[in-house]
Amino acid sequence: MKRNYLSTKPLNFNVGLQRWYARELTKLVDDLTTEVFEEIKPLYKEYQYQISLDASISSQARIKLNSLRELFEKKFKDRGKKFAENMVRKTNRYSQQTFWRMMKEMFKDKTELKKEGGYLLKGSIITPEKEEVIKALVYENVNLITNLQTHYFEQITGAVMRSIQSGEGVSYVEKELLKYKGMTKRRARNVALDQTRKAYNSINMRNMQDAGVKKFEWIHSGGSQKPRKYHMENYPKGLNHGIFDLDKGAPNEKGDGYIYPGQEPYCHCRMAAVIEFDLS
Repeated sequence: MKRNYLSTKPLNFNVGLQRWYARELTKLVDDLTTEVFEEIKPLYKEYQYQISLDASISSQARIKLNSLRELFEKKFKDRGKKFAENMVRKTNRYSQQTFWRMMKEMFKDKTELKKEGGYLLKGSIITPEKEEVIKALVYENVNLITNLQTHYFEQITGAVMRSIQSGEGVSYVEKELLKYKGMTKRRARNVALDQTRKAYNSINMRNMQDAGVKKFEWIHSGGSQKPRKYHMENYPKGLNHGIFDLDKGAPNEKGDGYIYPGQEPYCHCRMAAVIEFDLS
């Protein structure tokens, strides 16, 4: 008995969706950093001759920062939830369209399967299992977005307090706020790119399971600046072009667990659906 495989083309991320999500998150960071600077800078002008001698500026700075922290914690949660839900919804729609089109293309003109009765392509609906995947993706994204402002306030609070203790003026704070603005925007962009890839692969995996697919092929993207050697090398030395159980995943590099494409941080790898069948 001869064992045969059919596989779809690689399921590629929606680059336009990634750019949209990154743009929305970086705009949110811009709103945060601009308002913080506008609120903090006047304090240094008011107390410019007594920064290190008077406790007033320290108290006023803490009050301002705490007020801004409360404001933006709520804003990041509310707007972050909206952005995350939109991203996952758009990803689900794109994934459904792409996955089912590639499944149909894979079976096109496969006369040997027609003899065996063909392969049933089920409808693409949001099953309870997919609904749980979607909820988990939204929850994780909201947490990551909220953490952007939490980490930012931790950084700038330290910078502001150091400037007061050392007697530094507004120029020092300007440089520090600019530095942390850039760091936070880069972090926001990385969150957007990483999470859209993860959402796409997670939803694709659920689509495959709902369609009765049992296997997937790991496909290295080649798009990362620092690719993981284990992901890049061909199977069995690495993961590239290896075929693995969809319910289990591929073995990680340490050999103590299993992973899926896009699951590890900044992994750009993709998957393809694989149909395994026997012909006598």
